[in-house]
Amino acid sequence: MSSTDRKLKVYQSYNAKNQHIPEIRFKGKWLEENGFYIGLNIEIEIHDNMLIIKQKV
Repeated sequence: MSSTDRKLKVYQSYNAKNQHIPEIRFKGKWLEENGFYIGLNIEIEIHDNMLIIKQKV
């Protein structure tokens, strides 16, 4: 794992119907250091068991 990689945990959360759903929390200065600023719109692509997060254009 490189110094830019992060390990996160998938947490349990609940939806409006009180059903269990997965939740991933991203926070830290490393987001801002990599161009993800407060208020920025992002998009998430899902490919081959990977999440790709990028700025929404």
